[in-house]
Amino acid sequence: MIVLLLTLQMTVRISVLCSIIAIAGLLIWRTWATLLAGIQHLRRLHQIPCSRCTYFTRDYRLKCTVHPTIALTEDAIACRDYEYRQRFPTQPMVSPCRPKVACSQSCASLSQATRSL
Repeated sequence: MIVLLLTLQMTVRISVLCSIIAIAGLLIWRTWATLLAGIQHLRRLHQIPCSRCTYFTRDYRLKCTVHPTIALTEDAIACRDYEYRQRFPTQPMVSPCRPKVACSQSCASLSQATRSL
């Protein structure tokens, strides 16, 4: 009787240990599979050429002037109207002076100094 109880107790411990190892293995496998799927999805998203296109406006209200509904989506990967933008537009020059009366005199003197060079 005691031998039977000890055998049953040992069997339960082994089955619990096997269950814990199986759950841990499943958790590690699922985490790895999710990570690989995420990397694959990011590689696909990096193929979207919209930000390098001539028709891309860089405005969230109208992203593309030709295909505004598919801009910056996976459907834009095979866009037939894609044209590589040769030169990215530069930021507009911001004047160091604001249009005030006191500042206009210093701007005028600054422009005269640069003309004399």
